Amino acid sequence: MKFLRLITKISLALIVLILLILAVTMTTVDETPYTATEAYQQTQQNFQRVDQQLASQRVDTTGPTLNVGWAKATITPSYATPLAGYGTRRGKVSTGVRDSLWVRAFVFDNGKTRTALIASDLLIVPPTVVAAVQAQWPKNLGFPADRIYYGAIHSHNSAGGWQAGVGSELIAGNYNPEVETFLAKQIITAITEATQRLAPTEIGYGEISEPNRIENRLVGNEGTVDSLIRMLKFKKATGETALLVTYAAHATLLKDENLVVSRDYPGILVDSLEKETVDFAAYMAGAVGSMRPKTEGQTDDEEMNNQARALLGDIEKAYGTLPTQKARELEFVSLPLGLRQPQLQIAKGWKLRPWVFNWLFGKAEADLKALRIGQTVLLGMPCDFSGELVTDFSEVVQQRNQHLIVTSFNGYYIGYVTPDKYWTRDTYESVAMNWFGPNTGSYFVETGRKLLNKL
Repeated sequence: MKFLRLITKISLALIVLILLILAVTMTTVDETPYTATEAYQQTQQNFQRVDQQLASQRVDTTGPTLNVGWAKATITPSYATPLAGYGTRRGKVSTGVRDSLWVRAFVFDNGKTRTALIASDLLIVPPTVVAAVQAQWPKNLGFPADRIYYGAIHSHNSAGGWQAGVGSELIAGNYNPEVETFLAKQIITAITEATQRLAPTEIGYGEISEPNRIENRLVGNEGTVDSLIRMLKFKKATGETALLVTYAAHATLLKDENLVVSRDYPGILVDSLEKETVDFAAYMAGAVGSMRPKTEGQTDDEEMNNQARALLGDIEKAYGTLPTQKARELEFVSLPLGLRQPQLQIAKGWKLRPWVFNWLFGKAEADLKALRIGQTVLLGMPCDFSGELVTDFSEVVQQRNQHLIVTSFNGYYIGYVTPDKYWTRDTYESVAMNWFGPNTGSYFVETGRKLLNKL
């Protein structure tokens, strides 16, 4: 009997301990509509900053036309690096380098405003790296470090080690502060060289639909896809050419067991463009949330090559007839976003308390970035932004006779932003990775539309 009483006491103590741990670490999801939150009101107030930013950048029709320069700098690690992308790897390091990693920079100047765009061969652009760029920023580049539009290729076989925290290191491997310092140095190097190559440049926008290389991985045929390949063509008076390409299919054709450093299919595409079509090419992930490539091939390499060659064929068909013209408009804005308390769900309706989220990933911040180049506007999202939501911006840009390119990974990261109607779905994107839902989709769409109306 004494033994049974002891077992009972131990069992009750364990139950109490488990309940206590659950109470301290978990709580119910906050279903308050975003419009009723303090975060929403904070964002509306922040729009005043947008007006102030734009007031100093407006040009008249007689001002100078755009000068553009471009350059790249290597970020290929010289050592075995933890690979960023798949949590199933648990921080495993690379076994070799399949293809080199780069940061590619464009610098734009119209005599009144100067700004830069960075297309990095990383999983995301970590805020730690953005902070390191600001800390190392030289004073002779003619513009501040907070006027950079960031994007990433989103390869899941890129270099990691760039952010501390249990959750971050699960995705990107053991943190190494030297990595963020190195990445920042190379970003600045690329921008510096691009600045030195500024020259009068004509610009053209093009798009072509490629629905056969992308599918909706969240809800299949029930949902939609963003099938457009979007392009910005640059042509200097010297004849030198460059091309910026975006597409929404995830760069995940290299599987988690493949431990080579690589840019995945976008790397093959960029290299092929530079070999066959233009002098300089860059790629940025579009609205990749819920979007994956359709696979065709028996091996990872076959799948990547087939995907890249299909996109290359589409681009080459459109590129030759894509007109360019002089442009003057150059505007860059950054809108700080108010965020509710994080909502990282453990099960539907139950989330980790904010202190646990902050311990895992650090305290989250976010903004929307917008860069207008002539009649094309790039809208940068701090997340895996859903390809299903891109069409919600179409009316705004069409009314303003503008073109729109939506990109993900703008220097902050807050998980996935998906349509509100999927909030109740028990899926990876709407549960484990929807860190600030519900209503985040409609919140981002409303805020993005209002920002686009300012440009």
